[in-house]
Amino acid sequence: MFHQVPQGVEMPPNITVTDLRMTRRQLLTAIGIGSLAVAAVACGSESSTTTDEALPTGASGDIGTGGRARLAFAGSGATESLDPLGAPSAVDYARRISIFDPLFAFHDATPEPRLATGVTYEGDDLVIALREGVTFHDGSTLTSADVVFTFSRFAGPANVYPSDLLMYFDFAKARADGPLTVRVPVRGRRIGWPEAALASDSLQIVKAGTTTFTTTSTIGTGPYALSKFAPGEQTVLKRFDEYWAGPANVDELVLLSLPEPGARVNAVKTKVVDYAADVPFATAMQATSTSGIQVRTSPDNLRGSYCFAINMSRDLGKQEAFRKALRLGIDRQALVDTIMLGHGEPGNDLVGAGAKYYLDASVPKRDTDRARTLLEEAGAIGKQFRIRCFNYEVGLVDSAKLFASQLRDLGLDATVNEVTMTEAFDMKSLAADDASAFPIGAFNLPTCYGLSQSFPPLAFHDKEFGQALDRALHETTDGGRRTAWEAAQQIAADRGNWIVWGRADTLAIAADNFGGIVERESPKYPWLGKVGFVH
Repeated sequence: MFHQVPQGVEMPPNITVTDLRMTRRQLLTAIGIGSLAVAAVACGSESSTTTDEALPTGASGDIGTGGRARLAFAGSGATESLDPLGAPSAVDYARRISIFDPLFAFHDATPEPRLATGVTYEGDDLVIALREGVTFHDGSTLTSADVVFTFSRFAGPANVYPSDLLMYFDFAKARADGPLTVRVPVRGRRIGWPEAALASDSLQIVKAGTTTFTTTSTIGTGPYALSKFAPGEQTVLKRFDEYWAGPANVDELVLLSLPEPGARVNAVKTKVVDYAADVPFATAMQATSTSGIQVRTSPDNLRGSYCFAINMSRDLGKQEAFRKALRLGIDRQALVDTIMLGHGEPGNDLVGAGAKYYLDASVPKRDTDRARTLLEEAGAIGKQFRIRCFNYEVGLVDSAKLFASQLRDLGLDATVNEVTMTEAFDMKSLAADDASAFPIGAFNLPTCYGLSQSFPPLAFHDKEFGQALDRALHETTDGGRRTAWEAAQQIAADRGNWIVWGRADTLAIAADNFGGIVERESPKYPWLGKVGFVH
């Protein structure tokens, strides 16, 4: 996930068992998107049995070991990367957290230790204790030198995305203090929940000295080691038997890159893959009549947020009356009914629902008369208003089109600017649009607000909010953090620039004997270290 300095805070992939080489056209043909359909491929086999507490809803029994698991995720084509600081598509996330490990990872709204066992403050340093006996895929042992190297990359030009972590910690000056201790200088005041800050998807620990990420040089400590990689097509991973948290269930994990949701669903229906992540609501429902397939729904507390971020660097977006008009004028229920097809609920303009310290504020009531009055006060009637969108999440583009239609009914000259994934996060082009359709997963609040502030065209520029966010980030007690987070969120709900119009289920399609998906924070990016086949 991306992080950025909060405003107002001072900074300083025919598939057969023996041949996985295939082109994108061959894959689409195999799953029925092309002119031919492939014969069904048998599911993976199992041998000895283990029990897995993370068995998904709809699958019952014990997960066996052995066999190949094949999963399809949305990808970004040739821009996909093995670098954990690289491309942000779903398949990139699934790949990186299968090969690498973080220091901490969220589970049940709490950061749990992974490669780190704990953190403390000593003077001006954050002291990180590392787990003993962790082995890289090449047989070498994890030491503090690897973490220091990872921090240096994160603070350097290899990290192309802005990061709020660099506001809190001087990663470039991190140093080893023995083989299993790392000291990181603190910038300014200590943040109160450093484990949460370090539980970043992008902060995956790489082996010291890694300068390129190729099939032979990409070495992590995760449950799977890299075997083959073809950007925009497939990744083949092998079980790492020396994994510190216990070996994975399957011998081999294959990740297919399929941007088209229909292709992902057809891949499961034709038994080319065992699991397809993040599929459209209507498409998922069409799969319910297929024997041997389940439609799986994420828990309510892991629903993702669908948002429109108003650009406060534009003339209209600067005005509080204009932002309030849009929050009052939007038809949230129509968007939920049309885009989510019953698999969601209206949002209350706050991200992070289900997270610790989340403020469960009421959903604004629609008032089009008041909205038009406010638009007149802001001098916005008849003004051009362009909404940026990209095909990153299910329904994102269609939601922008419906929102534009609603705004035209209110008197704005609203249009949609659909861009490519390559353009999506470009700062200059982001700044040229008046609003952006944007998704945020069910992450912890520091990550959610780090993400929402990741790019200036999306950020909430408000001094009082910045001060409240600063207090929330630096509070050291549970009660203090709760009070501070509630204050910051109330300001965002009252006059913020993010319209969180809905919270949606994340639907997946899976073979009914496939289990072991672990949903840490966002079900769009599950951890795959325990997947396998159920007896």
